[in-house]
Amino acid sequence: MPTSRDSARDDLVRVLKADPDLAEGLADDVAALAAHHAVAAVEHLPTGLWQPSRDRQPGHLGLLVLSGLLVRIVELAGGRSAELLGEGDLLRPWDEDDEFAVSASIEWSVIEPTRLAVLDRDFAAIVGRWPEVMDALLSRATRRSRSLAVNSAIGHRTRASDRVLLLFRHVATRWGRVTTDGIVVHLPLTHESISRLVGTRRPTVTTALGELADNGLLTRTADGSWVLTHEAAKIEI
Repeated sequence: MPTSRDSARDDLVRVLKADPDLAEGLADDVAALAAHHAVAAVEHLPTGLWQPSRDRQPGHLGLLVLSGLLVRIVELAGGRSAELLGEGDLLRPWDEDDEFAVSASIEWSVIEPTRLAVLDRDFAAIVGRWPEVMDALLSRATRRSRSLAVNSAIGHRTRASDRVLLLFRHVATRWGRVTTDGIVVHLPLTHESISRLVGTRRPTVTTALGELADNGLLTRTADGSWVLTHEAAKIEI
């Protein structure tokens, strides 16, 4: 499988234009000024395994996902969990060496070509003039912790079909698009990747997806999108 160790940094991006929600707390004239000056390098990740740098970088705010989709997989004491990451998420892979008290392995997999804004020390020095932007970036980190807590709760459900349905309800709040047929989630999630996200085996997920489809709760379209029916979005689990 290809890796993206040698991913390119060959362009720049005005971060607050690419992700305008980061400037939400600023007045319009201030936001325009901040957007002009808040420039970062862009790192491009092809699909496949990604091996990010683990070198500590003082003053570096992190890597902001501008587009694409990644999965972060943690293997610990014989167990495995996974986290789905996409546009707007803030990553700091170099912090992970001290994260666990026992030995764990971390694997990053890029499942859609991904663009990352490199929020390095120079970027931090510039945006530090606008505390509202720093606050918005901190909120992104908090959002990840909340999402991980939801993932953990999903993984404790006994029935695999409940886990899968709850996972899609969770991701639909962020990546879903409401249509007359239900909430369309256009994510390239395979049975294998779903099994990682819900903490069970792939054959079990295949059976659970079949059950949900038979009950008219979750279906897949010809283009690979998932459709969570309106009933599935409201059903008590």
